[in-house]
Amino acid sequence: MREALKNVLENTSPQERAALHPALAYGNWTRLDGKTGKPASSGPSYVEALADLQVSKDYKYAFAAWKGALERTRYVKLITVKLSSRLLIGHGNVAPTDIGLTLHHSWGVPMIPGSSLKGLLSHYIDITYGPRGDRAHPDALQQDDDGAARSRFQGVTWNDGQQAKYPPGDVHRGLFGAPDTAAIAGLPAGLAERGGLIFHDALYVPGSAPGDRPLAADVLTVHQKQYYDNEGRRSPADYHDPVPVPFLTVRPGVKLLVALSASNDVSDSLGLCIDLMGSAMKEWGIGGKTSLGYGRMSTDYAPRSS
Repeated sequence: MREALKNVLENTSPQERAALHPALAYGNWTRLDGKTGKPASSGPSYVEALADLQVSKDYKYAFAAWKGALERTRYVKLITVKLSSRLLIGHGNVAPTDIGLTLHHSWGVPMIPGSSLKGLLSHYIDITYGPRGDRAHPDALQQDDDGAARSRFQGVTWNDGQQAKYPPGDVHRGLFGAPDTAAIAGLPAGLAERGGLIFHDALYVPGSAPGDRPLAADVLTVHQKQYYDNEGRRSPADYHDPVPVPFLTVRPGVKLLVALSASNDVSDSLGLCIDLMGSAMKEWGIGGKTSLGYGRMSTDYAPRSS
């Protein structure tokens, strides 16, 4: 296998390698320039060449099969979300450009891992409806002045040693599960629980990008690299050259299908949870650079939550 990959690397151009599989081309096969350390290419930049790739024509059949299997599931909710801005998910992944992007392993299309969706919704419910929140619960649950009702929605509280300090509330526990609370003073051991919600990976909707090209080139320009490399010991100066770092994102307007299923115990909460997922994606965004407006999405319905 290693010899086969070596032959691919040595006998094809960067653009030809990119056409084989965009995820591998971006994360593993990028040939770096020995002098600059940047992706080597001829003509357009390597990242721009990747952004110009079209999704495989066979992907639509795999997507249809995946969606059909979900629709036959007893307790499931599906929503289509549309990117209002660029999406940068998995930017901490290892990549030659130092800025990664999570793409589907088989098809190389944009996706959002189910673990990321779970983290977003869990945090959103905790912050919005838990003790720190000030928003009335969408199901009009009575909120006690002492915060007893809100505590039902709080997530696990962790201490500095990454051990559970307080367990989650019963609503949060039922939806997302809970770790073993043996380390929490005053609580019996063995309270670990699996959550009733199942978060599927969100996948790219075929044809939702112009020309079925869902990726877009972006750039981060470091203006004072020497200052940062020397931890401030070298003063920034106007004559220092800026260092552009090209990287891939998912272009605005792309649609993804989000799927949430549940066990029988929490099936009644599916409609509410999928609404809250849409609200979290719209208000908070998901992935990297959300403080700069990345990762925002709109949905094809009006959520019940406010």
